[in-house]
Amino acid sequence: MQEDLETCGDERIRTPPVLPGRRRGVMHFHTSARDVVLVTGLAVVLLGSGLMVALPVARADHDAVPWVSLGVVFPDSSGMLNENPFILTDRQDHVYLFYTQTNTTALPYLTNIRMAKYNTTGGVVGSSPNLWFVRQVNDIPNVVLEWSPLGAAIDHAGNLYVAWTRSDTAPRYNDTYVSKSSDGGNTWLNAVRAGVSNDGTDDTYPMIATAPNGNVYVAYSSSRGVSNWFDSITFAMSTNGGNSFINQRPVSGQGRGGGWGHSLAVDPGGRAYIAWIAHDSDYNTTGWGHINMTWSDDGVNWASQMQMTPRADIVDFPVLSADSRGRIHFVWIDYRDLANLVWYTRSDDRGLTWAVQRPIAKGNVDLFWSPTITVHEDLVMVSWPGPAIIDNTKPIGLTDVISVDGGISWYSERDSSFALGSTSRGNATGLRAAVDPDGTAWAAGRLFGSRTPGDDGIAFAWWNAPPSAPTIQSVTVSGHDATVRWTAAIERDVAGFGVWRSPDKTNWAYVAGVSGTTTSFVDASLVNGTYWYQIQAVDNVGRASHPSVSAVAQVGPSLQDQIDALQQALSNLRSTSSADLNALKSQIVAMQTAIQSAGAVTTGLEIVIVVLLAFVLYMQMRRPKNPRPVIMAPQPGSVQSDPGSQKLDEEL
Repeated sequence: MQEDLETCGDERIRTPPVLPGRRRGVMHFHTSARDVVLVTGLAVVLLGSGLMVALPVARADHDAVPWVSLGVVFPDSSGMLNENPFILTDRQDHVYLFYTQTNTTALPYLTNIRMAKYNTTGGVVGSSPNLWFVRQVNDIPNVVLEWSPLGAAIDHAGNLYVAWTRSDTAPRYNDTYVSKSSDGGNTWLNAVRAGVSNDGTDDTYPMIATAPNGNVYVAYSSSRGVSNWFDSITFAMSTNGGNSFINQRPVSGQGRGGGWGHSLAVDPGGRAYIAWIAHDSDYNTTGWGHINMTWSDDGVNWASQMQMTPRADIVDFPVLSADSRGRIHFVWIDYRDLANLVWYTRSDDRGLTWAVQRPIAKGNVDLFWSPTITVHEDLVMVSWPGPAIIDNTKPIGLTDVISVDGGISWYSERDSSFALGSTSRGNATGLRAAVDPDGTAWAAGRLFGSRTPGDDGIAFAWWNAPPSAPTIQSVTVSGHDATVRWTAAIERDVAGFGVWRSPDKTNWAYVAGVSGTTTSFVDASLVNGTYWYQIQAVDNVGRASHPSVSAVAQVGPSLQDQIDALQQALSNLRSTSSADLNALKSQIVAMQTAIQSAGAVTTGLEIVIVVLLAFVLYMQMRRPKNPRPVIMAPQPGSVQSDPGSQKLDEEL
């Protein structure tokens, strides 16, 4: 038995079969121009019902937030050299600025470590950090090696650690020491040697980090410049809060193929990472080497070295940083493409694999100092000393590039100045930065003096980022009310949240604003439809975060559910009464109203609705004004006993 098929959108609708020995009856009717206009008009209304214009979600513009400079906070008195700054922050609104101070009026130069402690308010505009006090860190005065940078760290208990190089002469050479404060920097304990005593090596360029279990890790460059000379990156650890150091070992290998220019980081799980520049085996100055990396979970056993960059003579200044989610961010200076010098990659599996390496900035500067990374949730800032202006009157001081999605995409690099007003200072160097729990970045740099050699000052600045994007935890529906719940504010300066809604994930409308302590909102009395929500955090100076990842809610049956039901009803039509058609039309009108309220729908859904409307009108127009009694068709094998009935059927 052959069946005829009619189509509606993507569905095939079965019509009654032509029985053997029968022909389908034909009802004569006329389609007027008015009917055509009506069907066309309905189609136009439906196709235009999705054009809803709403305000877009406001996007945070981190690139528009400027650095605020305090200028030179420790000036360059004649013959006084201030350099090697390092920044730390804690969770009590304190910023610690460490630097070395050298009297250069006569040899031997006398160098000490100074620490300035500031009270802050998260970098809120109009509330500058206030200097609390300044202390000397090293217990024995005038023994600090002037040209070796400092390293500093803070543990979960708030203890402060500073790693530095003590100056000495052969046969003891220079050694790495660690100073500790347990009272917020007010007093400092006697310094402890981190390396092996009297081993005939120069131990310089120390870096220090703390692990969640309280361990303290130090990495430093160890070298010997006489017979059997070598370079290596040596690691030492303390398991008693920095009171003593053990397990000193060369993690880079010891020899002419050792390493220098290292970086140290520890992730939230306690894994320590070290990256360094590996020399070629002959210390050939035409090919400095590449960057290697290794890691350890206990400070004793280290993974096989991983070569991070592809070939020799192209790299400088590797920097590692671990964020709160355990992602490892890695940045370095790379000369493989001279138009793009600052490169970046990230590991999401604790250093086992890494994303594709790519440039994030051109680095338009003579880079002779390591970049620095500050990480706060998904905010990643890479900064480095900016280029000097030729006339030496308006130093740039600081260049940075920012990502707000964890290093996936980046703003364009920008230059900022440490200077205030008119000044006669040269370029900045020795740049260091850190970020506090409110997402405010703090940076310090050494500004070269211009009056006499060796009278440099320390400049200080901060950058108050927009808040972090919230995370929607759930969207639940009860009746016609949708309740959106999200995470509490990460930053303490969040004043409120904005709730946004969209019917199509494209056109967004602002729904409501709630306080910064609120973490839910009820969107009441919604008509049936699908709704997407996003949440934005707004701080107390009006800066909005990027929106959260959207979450969806379904109120009542979805449009697709309604279309499926209508298609099923249409496919079941065999003989249709006026009541059936009126009910179908009512469903279609209700769905059209829902579409107009919800916004744009896809072209495929629009076509289905138009075809359904056209079919209903077609059925209405073919129905006679005075319908005859319905004559049931005989079943196969039945006896035709009434000739009159057969004649009537043939006329149909």
